[in-house]
Amino acid sequence: MKKYRCEFCHEWLDEEDYLRHHQEHLKLRPDGQQNEYVTLPPDECEQASLEFHVFIIMLNAIVTLECQKRLFAAI
Repeated sequence: MKKYRCEFCHEWLDEEDYLRHHQEHLKLRPDGQQNEYVTLPPDECEQASLEFHVFIIMLNAIVTLECQKRLFAAI
């Protein structure tokens, strides 16, 4: 029987159980917000440190700012 991996809890489920299980994760709170979100399985998540991620975000911001400066200078 075919198995599917739940995108929310990453449990492996039989084909006939998957849809019902998946619908449980999609139930909304009274305010209309989701309770759960799709995530990567733990074995596929990035294992880098928080400092590395902050560095990449800062580097991306600097590059974006430099690109914007060059774009506006050309106008």
